[in-house]
Amino acid sequence: MENTALTTKDRHGGTPRRVGLALGLLVAAGLAAPGFASAAPAPAPADEELSVQAALDSAPSVGESATLTYTVSAAAASDGVQISAELPPNLRWRTAPAGTAVSDRLSSAPQSKGTLHRAEITRSLAVGEAARFTGTVTAVAPGPAEIQVRAQADRSYGVAAGADDVLATIAPAGQPSRLGIVTSSRAAAVPYDGPAPEVPEAPVKALAAQEPPPAGREVPEPSDRAGEPASERTGEPAAVAATSCVTGSWNYADKFGIGRAARMWRVEAWDDDSVTGSANDFLAAGQTGFDGRYTLCFNSSDAGGSGTQDVFLVFIADNGAWRVQGPGGTYWYGSGVLWNVPSNSTREVGWLQPGDPTHHRGAAAFQAVSDAWNGTPGACWDMVSACRAVVVNWAPGSTTGNSYNPDSNQISLKASAPDWPHTVVHETAHSIMDDVYNDQMPSAPNCNPHFIKKVSSAGCAWVEGFADWLPTRIYNDHSYRGSTGTVNLETPTWDTPGWDNFDRVEGRVAGALMDLNDSTNDGFDVVSEGMDAIWLTFQWHNSSTFHQFWNQRAGDGFNVGQTARSTLHQNTIDY
Repeated sequence: MENTALTTKDRHGGTPRRVGLALGLLVAAGLAAPGFASAAPAPAPADEELSVQAALDSAPSVGESATLTYTVSAAAASDGVQISAELPPNLRWRTAPAGTAVSDRLSSAPQSKGTLHRAEITRSLAVGEAARFTGTVTAVAPGPAEIQVRAQADRSYGVAAGADDVLATIAPAGQPSRLGIVTSSRAAAVPYDGPAPEVPEAPVKALAAQEPPPAGREVPEPSDRAGEPASERTGEPAAVAATSCVTGSWNYADKFGIGRAARMWRVEAWDDDSVTGSANDFLAAGQTGFDGRYTLCFNSSDAGGSGTQDVFLVFIADNGAWRVQGPGGTYWYGSGVLWNVPSNSTREVGWLQPGDPTHHRGAAAFQAVSDAWNGTPGACWDMVSACRAVVVNWAPGSTTGNSYNPDSNQISLKASAPDWPHTVVHETAHSIMDDVYNDQMPSAPNCNPHFIKKVSSAGCAWVEGFADWLPTRIYNDHSYRGSTGTVNLETPTWDTPGWDNFDRVEGRVAGALMDLNDSTNDGFDVVSEGMDAIWLTFQWHNSSTFHQFWNQRAGDGFNVGQTARSTLHQNTIDY
């Protein structure tokens, strides 16, 4: 297709329509998928195959105990259901739930590093049965605590699962604890002491660095002033103006404790002028590369030629195309001060990472959106109109999500959601669609809740099927994977048990998109066209349903012939 086609994008007329849907958590095959939502969180779907609800009766302080209760419900008969409750290192089982076996395992995840204490049982559940478990936990150390309760059972399509987390902040003995986890959106940038961060080989789409800092943003302070005392800085001779640089690496650790390069973050260099009582001076800004590395250069003479620069760095989870924010604003991390950076020199800062261990999941969410950015064609999310930033709301104590709100144009993620990149990219797909469609998301009735394998509506199946498909494309995976289950989208076809048919089923739409673009051909699927044709039709039109998308694809000159229709037939869609 010629580039001139980019100017002919079809848009619905009239006032943009906002869709106030509340769509719940991923459920594969009786597993409701994450979705886009109104401000009010969706209730747990009533017909999940497995669902979990967990709660503490109180938040214990060190030395105190509390009762943990959790219930696992089955909407379908399930054999071999593995039910577990895992305590973080600062909690212990005083009395494990009856019938469970207790074991320990080591965790390297930043937010729960240490020994986890697991109570587990495997049992069958009848249709409609709810199994209730009660245990007593004791607090042994202060700090944030996340109890993870999980239920899962193997299925022919993957894994059916349910999950719930209980969050608390444990206080020292004699002080009040609280349910929930509250942290600041700011923390120190501290030395990273793990193995060399892993850097995947992948292309990077360029982002223009923002210079200077966005208007109205507060002037940052360094995280500490360790190093040369201020008294030793007085009376220094004026330095000759010259160019100096600082360089280093920004990183985080994933849920396995594996170091990852934190790519495409905004990095700023500032001069610490606290000893003079004046405001800190902005020096330079840039962006971390695909390997997490950065280099910032600036005039080495302090303002007015009063001395050399005393430099600190700020790492910000915002690059203009996407950002991750908490209740206190965008996440950012300040380093200590590099005193007296010499003229005509480059100072190596070394490897740094977020100083708050509970924030590494936020960095993982930022990375997942980066995966989507680098895995989609074009220079921006919207290749035709103005490109809107993807905004992710996440915090270590998040209990809202996982959803996209078309009224605020923002994503909400639960605390543990970044452990599952597919979930983050799914919600990012909703944000991209809302941007590309100029806030005219398709009507999607019968979409609250919605299920990957079950009939909803043509509009819901298109919106959610597209969002189910995108992470499988980004991660070259034939399965959708989330905390509440795994579903294989490659193998289901006619008469696959548990699957409804036709284009009102989001899993069928996702499977059709996958089979069109992937190189794994089976059954009637004989097409391997790559991503561009799908993405261009998506960019050029506002499709209300997959059927309309197919007709628009035909008008764009892409393959809708026998081979393409056979690929759809593999996914029970006949046009």
